[in-house]
Amino acid sequence: MLEQKGNRLLALKRARELDERRKLSGDAPSKANPCTTVYLLMKELNEYLRVP
Repeated sequence: MLEQKGNRLLALKRARELDERRKLSGDAPSKANPCTTVYLLMKELNEYLRVP
């Protein structure tokens, strides 16, 4: 669905940026909104799935 209606690379970029801001504030990922670390999982999976 993301590939059809969205932009995976842009989503990853935005997620990284939000996480960087979260890190600067010192908040835990579970306390940050809107921020998750799912992009880290996606990054790891991309290496195995050979997603461009």
